[in-house]
Amino acid sequence: QRPWFLPQELADAYSFPPGDGSGQKIGILEFGGKYIATDLQLFLKMAGLDSASPEVVVKNVLALPAQEQNDPDSIGETMLDIEVIAGVCPKATIAVYFSRWSEKGWVDNLDAVLTDDNAPPIVSVSYGLAEGQDIWTQQAVDHANDILKELANAGTTVCVSTGDDGSDDQ
Repeated sequence: QRPWFLPQELADAYSFPPGDGSGQKIGILEFGGKYIATDLQLFLKMAGLDSASPEVVVKNVLALPAQEQNDPDSIGETMLDIEVIAGVCPKATIAVYFSRWSEKGWVDNLDAVLTDDNAPPIVSVSYGLAEGQDIWTQQAVDHANDILKELANAGTTVCVSTGDDGSDDQ
């Protein structure tokens, strides 16, 4: 079975695996925003998917101030990430790790996945910012890189966007 929106010829061309994500766990790193269950239910209904799935587990790595939780752009990003995964893998468990948009937030979110006793084998990050930008010190880049290596060694695949503006993210 392929996702409802993926034509069979594309599923075949990209060797998209069969199934609905049953028994799988997928992690998402978020930096602001919040999960809104009613929004997901509406999406599932509009997409013709079972409204009882997927299971979403929220993990608050760093407490977010109300302003960051209620930022419309961050909420939109969070819900888009959850709904894309729900559309592709509607029976998977989705673990959403929330932190702040900062060096510490990135490192803490990655570390939370690494130290999670029930860590997902795949993690999606739709946020991106090129190294060398104002928020990144070399120490933070090195620390994040070390955690990513540890996750890879533990068998966790981490997919990170290149940004909304292509490979240079700027």
